[in-house]
Amino acid sequence: MKILQNFFFKNLSFFRFLVVGVFASIINFLCFCILFYQLNIYDTLSYSISYVLGVVIGYVFNKKWAFNYKNNDNKTLFTKYFLVYTFNLFLGMGVFKLVLIMSNIEEMIIQPIVIIITAVFNFLGLKTLVFRGLK
Repeated sequence: MKILQNFFFKNLSFFRFLVVGVFASIINFLCFCILFYQLNIYDTLSYSISYVLGVVIGYVFNKKWAFNYKNNDNKTLFTKYFLVYTFNLFLGMGVFKLVLIMSNIEEMIIQPIVIIITAVFNFLGLKTLVFRGLK
């Protein structure tokens, strides 16, 4: 039990990042479903809007809670954060379209797959480029 407690304490930012990521991904997914299925907005636009909403939610909670970042100078941090997520936006859109074109898989199934792929790349980017050196 002590080993598990030490592991959790040493990786608290990681676990909090996962919680924030799940929350932001749920919002992302629900937004996509509403935009695409209810409002009949084009798939790529629906994906983009829902992704941006997830990024904004993720930034606020990752900064304040997951990485406990207290510096008030948000410009550089948000720029780095935004660049990581912008890269992953295009990666996700590319994967989304590629899977959509090459398969007969429903958009509602593709979206969670893309979320998982981009989550891995987002964590790596945030850990190495944005919040490096922070505990």
